[in-house]
Amino acid sequence: MASTIPTDFHVGFQMLASKMKKMGFDEVVTFFTSKGVQCTRIDPQRPIAEQGDFDVALVKLTDYLVDETDAESRKILENWKNYTETHPEVCIVDPMESQRLVIDRLDTCKMLQTIHSEMDGVANVRTSRFIELREIPAELSSVLAGAELSYPIICKTLAACGSAESHDMGIAFNEDGLRAFAAPLLLQEYVNHDRSLFKVFTLGDWFDVVTRSSLPNLEADDSRENWLFNSQGLNLNIKGTKDESDFLDPPSTECLRSITRTLSKCLGLTLFGFDLVTDNKTGKHVIIDINYFPGYSGVEDFPQMLLTHLAKCTEAW
Repeated sequence: MASTIPTDFHVGFQMLASKMKKMGFDEVVTFFTSKGVQCTRIDPQRPIAEQGDFDVALVKLTDYLVDETDAESRKILENWKNYTETHPEVCIVDPMESQRLVIDRLDTCKMLQTIHSEMDGVANVRTSRFIELREIPAELSSVLAGAELSYPIICKTLAACGSAESHDMGIAFNEDGLRAFAAPLLLQEYVNHDRSLFKVFTLGDWFDVVTRSSLPNLEADDSRENWLFNSQGLNLNIKGTKDESDFLDPPSTECLRSITRTLSKCLGLTLFGFDLVTDNKTGKHVIIDINYFPGYSGVEDFPQMLLTHLAKCTEAW
């Protein structure tokens, strides 16, 4: 993904301080500066045009898009909307409307169902079965059967980001356990995957896959209580519980290339990640999650990769 870095290249960036800290973005800024790139952290509360003549703006708006009823979020989003309309010459990575597509888990699941047929030549990939519950129905078993869901079932909030609670999840092993969760909920099938989670990171046409330890194989159990966890702390909690030699093999390069190209085209995103597991009974790869601008943990030379990507996006703008 080689690309020439323009002279006097000016990158504006905006993301929450917590995001910057988590992904070590100060190191990215230091690297950019060492390459002669001017970096400006954008204050979204102020007029953006007054803060610099940017060639490209790297923005993560999902935390504001998830709650547009909040006055501060509305102000920031309107600020960016006005800026992009009045400064069409500035490359935006990635557009606000594209980011909007992945902030709601239900919308993401529906979108994945729609675009699955466009993944040419990938017969061994499917999307996870799911259903939305706005309330827990009296005839719960019939509702689950209609969605082809059986226990264990993973329970998630509808919002995919924007709060610590959005990463809180649970697994119900029986009907009593499921009824203990508070609606609204997104219910997804639990796919037994031999603790092997494949996290795929994309930067434009480039992608990489990192294998991480995940949850164990589980079965329905009428006497088992719900298992509650936070997805962001999950790997830390079970680190070392599985030898790397026992992981399942990741999907083929051709398979991952088809998925990443299709998702990028349909979403209009260049910086995103998605999670895959492989059903240990059928061998099918199941897409279980998508997120915008992940942490890229485990990706070598990320600062250089990101700088090259931003330069390439600016060339094509």
